[in-house]
Order: sequence, then C-alpha cells, then structure tokens
Amino acid sequence: MRSPPRLSPSSLPLPLLPIAIPLILCISFCTTSSCSRVDLQRGTTANDGLTLSGRSLAQDEFKGDDLPFVASLRDGGEHFCGGVLVAPDLVVTGASCVTTRGRGHPNVRIGFDEAGGNGASEEEFETCRTIVHGGFDADRLQDGNDLALLVLNGSSAARTADLGTAGEGAGGELLLAGFRQALGQREVEFRVERMAYVANDECQALWEDHLGIADLMLGNTDNLLCASSIDGLAACRGDTGNPVVTADGQTLVGVVSFGPPNCFSVEIPSVSARVSAFLDFIEERGDRQAVVTDNPDCSA
Repeated sequence: MRSPPRLSPSSLPLPLLPIAIPLILCISFCTTSSCSRVDLQRGTTANDGLTLSGRSLAQDEFKGDDLPFVASLRDGGEHFCGGVLVAPDLVVTGASCVTTRGRGHPNVRIGFDEAGGNGASEEEFETCRTIVHGGFDADRLQDGNDLALLVLNGSSAARTADLGTAGEGAGGELLLAGFRQALGQREVEFRVERMAYVANDECQALWEDHLGIADLMLGNTDNLLCASSIDGLAACRGDTGNPVVTADGQTLVGVVSFGPPNCFSVEIPSVSARVSAFLDFIEERGDRQAVVTDNPDCSA
C-alpha cells in the first residue's frame, strides 16, 4: 500500500483554509469553540472552563450504571478527553489526548451521578504512568496508532470493558459513549449515541466524496474503525478517547480518534483506533517501541 500523501492547503475545503489536514482531523474534538489556540494536530485543546452537566442519553435502553467503565480525563478539574477502563488500574485513551504539553499525566474520573456532581459512584485517580503507542504521529492521525494507556494510582471498583477481538462489531450497530461538548454549547454532557459500522473502503470514499479531498487515504486500515451516527450527531468536541462499544454495551471495539469538521455531518464516518489491532499492546501494557513517561508526583 502506498504511503498516504501529505495534503497541501489548496486541496482542502474552503472553510478550513489555510490549515492543512490536522485541523480537519481534530476540529470536531477540540473542547473549545475555536480549535486555533494550541496543538491543532493533536485533536484536543484546553477546554476553557467547560463543566460537566448531568448525563443525557440518546436512548432509553441504557441507565446510569450500564456503562461504568467510561472515564473522563481532567485538567485542572475540567474534562478535556475521554477514556475507558479496561483493567482496575488501566485506562485506554487517545494518544492525541496526552501528548499535549502539561496533559501527559491527567487525573481520571470514573463514574458519575444523576446530577453531574460528586456522586457516590464517582472515583478519581492520578495517572502514575503514561504509555503512548510508538507509531503515533500527531500529524498523521489517519495512519492510526492514536492510542495511549494510563496506569492509575489505585484500582477502580467499576466494571471494566471487555476487549474486542478481530471482526467484533463489524457490520452491526455500535454505541459511542462518553463525555462530549455538543456543538454550540458550553457544558460537557455524558451521552450515548447509536452508530452504524462502516467498512473502511466505504469510509474512505465517503470522506473523499463529502469533503472533496481526492488524495486523502486512510493509512493502516487494520488499525482503524469507521462508524456513522444513527441518532443524528457525529463524534463531536471532547469525544477524543471515548469508547466505541458493541450494542450490548459490553465490549470495546474502538477508541475515538477523529471525525468530520461539523458535528452534524453524520454522512461522514467518525474514525477510531480499532482495539483488536492493539490487543497485545494493551494486555502487555506497552511494547519496546512505546513512549513511556512516569509521573514523579504520583501518590501510588
């Protein structure tokens, strides 16, 4: 497979000029109203005072404790990215969330109450070790590998997500769960959105057709999973790192990486790291190529 080309500004949609491809890949996930402040290519910025609101579920099937493994990464007490608990002391998130200066070892909140306050089910941990996939390139999110592990300073009592194996979730309905900022709103809500699995060749074609980017190629498609919204809202601000799970809410199949520039562009699939491609990395807590940083202030 040929290497995906870097795009010039002239090949991008007019509303995004003159910023190159990293802005397209991150703009839905920045947690401010403007993505232009810092680190456009990394998919996240400072959240500028956003606060968590009560949960807002997209459908009635899921109650408060049905998805207890969803995590919120915190900077100064404020949400900036999502994550998912896969072991009592291990959270999976996007590498683009924790490679921004000052956010390498975030606090991690797991659980929430009905009113969005400090409920009895909430736990908060420090990150003692951050393990970033060695193949991650902030300028090439479409190549995959947007994955990182956070080792916590304690063990959560919450149920962990199962890890999906090859082919799991393909062709069926999925759920995107987690904290996000809805377009035009300041508060960050907990939401669950129904998603439809999209084959990678179709995903490629939809990105090209709707954004007019003829040269955009998804890189290592074995590492990527595409899904389109059924409920009418694509992956949006604050969704980076959030889990994509099977329809029964049990099994993790993807970790959100990037999506379309507009939260309502549901015809363009969101793209996630495909968990089955990283099973060894997750289960072994890294590999020789991983970039590992320890938190000297961690109170483990």
